Amino acid sequence: MDYGGDEGRVDMKIVTQSIENSQATLQIEVETAEMDESLDRAYRQLVKKVAVPGFRKGRAPRSVLENLVGRDGLQREALEDMLPRVCARAIEEQNLEVIAQPQIEILELEPVVFKATFPLRPKVELGDYRSIDVAPPSVEVGDEEIESAMNRLRERHAVWSPVERPVAFEDLVTVDVEEELKETGVKKQHQTQKLLVVKGSFFPLPGFVENLEGMEKGGEKEFSLPYPSDYRFKELAGKEYYFRVKLIQVEEKHLPELNDDFVKGLGQSMEDVASLRDSIAAGLKKAAEEIAAREHERKVLQAVTAASKVEFPSILVDQEIDSLL
Repeated sequence: MDYGGDEGRVDMKIVTQSIENSQATLQIEVETAEMDESLDRAYRQLVKKVAVPGFRKGRAPRSVLENLVGRDGLQREALEDMLPRVCARAIEEQNLEVIAQPQIEILELEPVVFKATFPLRPKVELGDYRSIDVAPPSVEVGDEEIESAMNRLRERHAVWSPVERPVAFEDLVTVDVEEELKETGVKKQHQTQKLLVVKGSFFPLPGFVENLEGMEKGGEKEFSLPYPSDYRFKELAGKEYYFRVKLIQVEEKHLPELNDDFVKGLGQSMEDVASLRDSIAAGLKKAAEEIAAREHERKVLQAVTAASKVEFPSILVDQEIDSLL
């Protein structure tokens, strides 16, 4: 884990240490010389960033800068520079398997003494996993699933043909639409829009396609509709529109007949309906087996977890709770 790198050996001593509950707590004292070097580095960084009256940026003496930002400000900058390097050295010396940033508590400033609590790799005590017996689920593919898949295949290869009759549900229509917002009178034109006339459709807004049912090619219709008050686009919610619609064309969907010619046209090295059915059944079974295998794995892991003990570092738990609040 990267704690900011190490610019040579850090002068410090670890006063006390404890390792329990998957976390290591170290009390570390930093030599005065090390802190002095960090204060010098902090001054060199701050003097480039802080505007000091009467001096060009980067030219103010340390005493003047310290009077401006305060001794505490310089110390904070120095600690931010020094603590990551000290922690990195402590981790190396103590051979710790650290998995996240430490929790730091400054105890003294002259000399610098701080307590660092490092979360360590959790200890896992497996239960009697050999006795766990989770039966894998059985996988079956029924005729209804196969028929449904074959019909979906036909739907994907459907064609639309113009018809000379009134609009019915499940048709595809081409319309010119003029919409007018009633409260402002602002109008918009939408030319040659294609709409699928599906009962209960929310596009372009609830109730619109129902008004198209029964219209004939070349016919026109006027009607008004409000957007629902809870419509997902708040700027439209509750607003009422006036529509003028002209029907340009009506098309109906034609599904291909499920026969050997259709199967051959799919270009998948199948010759007849029976081979297509077998292929679909095999594909459905494979997909069902993969889902069943993942579910079985999930249940096994759930059973193993329930039978095991995991010791998490408490500071990680506290950090997660804080992030949720």
